[in-house]
Amino acid sequence: MTKGGDLMTELIPQWIFKPYSKLWIKYKNKPFTFKEAMELLDVKEQRILSDIFSEMKKANWLTSKRDPESPRNRIFRLRNFNTITKELLIEYSQ
Repeated sequence: MTKGGDLMTELIPQWIFKPYSKLWIKYKNKPFTFKEAMELLDVKEQRILSDIFSEMKKANWLTSKRDPESPRNRIFRLRNFNTITKELLIEYSQ
């Protein structure tokens, strides 16, 4: 595990990396909503995407904040893939 800000960056399993990759190709590190992610990933159940996002957050691959226009909703942003890769390479090369 490596330190990215205040959280540790961790490797993620393939079932998390696949949705991360699709989101990264579309959004890079631009903000997106839960609904946009559900549509892009073709996820039918909110619980499934919530689980995926929870794992991404725990591994420090995804951040979220409250939507200022709609406080009940959140805005998501992926961490930069190159930054994550560098952090992991440093950790695993020691």
